[in-house]
Amino acid sequence: EINRGLMSAGYAPAYTDLPYEHEDLKHVFSAVDQMLVNHMPYPAIVLNQNWDIVKANASAQALFVCLGYAEHKNLVEAIIADDPATSKIVDWHEAVRTMLIRIRHEIIASGSSSHLEALEKKLTTCLASDDTFTIAETEPVPSVQLQLPDRILSFFSIIAQLGTVQDVTVSEFKVELMFPTDGRTASYYKAHSRLN
Repeated sequence: EINRGLMSAGYAPAYTDLPYEHEDLKHVFSAVDQMLVNHMPYPAIVLNQNWDIVKANASAQALFVCLGYAEHKNLVEAIIADDPATSKIVDWHEAVRTMLIRIRHEIIASGSSSHLEALEKKLTTCLASDDTFTIAETEPVPSVQLQLPDRILSFFSIIAQLGTVQDVTVSEFKVELMFPTDGRTASYYKAHSRLN
């Protein structure tokens, strides 16, 4: 936003906007890759400003296959294409409302692309106007439940971003680390990690 304001006034941008592959960004994305590896056996993904899935660890990739999202490059588009009646997301409407809160916060807090704003509008239409948003009062952090063929997995997420940046590309990346909400999910991944 600062860059756009400066350029519209005829000034040079204050912050660089290096391509993802640039040599100066290698150490940053090497650290991000390490986060994905270290988070195994739990799912972890890297999203850009538009919620495109930039990277995913093996656990997240397997989860996307189970959810039917493997063909999608954008997480919001995957949710929009998902049918709530047959979705593997047990609490689909609550998950969508939580996602909308996050997207709207990002749009307000840091500006956004027209693409993200268009996705927000599309996602909003997926909910009926009379849908109510309920969060379990016993949960300190909202979680999402996913129906696998033989079990339900439950996760909450921690979002990591670089706090002090001088480059637009780096500022737009966020790492989402998914953690088990319950013992059943934790046990499933412990058993799964022993098999691999």
